[in-house]
Amino acid sequence: MYRFCFFFLLFFSTYTLRAQCNGSILNCDKRFDQVAYLCTHNAYNYEGDFLFPNQHFDVARQLQDGVRSFMLDIYELEGEVLVFHSFSQLGTQPLQQVLAHFREFLESNPNEVISFLCQNGLPPALLGEELEESGLAAYMHIQALNEPWPTLQEMIDTDKRLVVFGETDNGQDY
Repeated sequence: MYRFCFFFLLFFSTYTLRAQCNGSILNCDKRFDQVAYLCTHNAYNYEGDFLFPNQHFDVARQLQDGVRSFMLDIYELEGEVLVFHSFSQLGTQPLQQVLAHFREFLESNPNEVISFLCQNGLPPALLGEELEESGLAAYMHIQALNEPWPTLQEMIDTDKRLVVFGETDNGQDY
């Protein structure tokens, strides 16, 4: 009987101590590219701060609700790096203010992996500076071309839990 209890406790503790990955232990052994992520378009563009908002809630609430991928339109306007949807007259927000929500979330939720899809008018170096200033650069996973993606558990174990995809129309690659 004691042997059974020992093995049961060993198995149970091993199973329960393993981190849940983006809300499910079933995701832990899946590579980043094998998982579907709820994504919000113009994630920062919510009721209250913007005319014609895309979202009902701010980024912090979206993270609480399970969103793990975020489309961000980032621009430099008069020396300030901002997020806005096409026209600044409809509302803007400083990028650092938005990134602070992501940093706080990653700090408080060590078993979560998130990604950004940046429609970007910024040069890659400036986006890098913004991520560095926000504290998010330390969480960034840099994916090597032609290499398999890591599993979510591997990303969690190495604390590289942010993937940033860039799109640009200024001819510079990310």
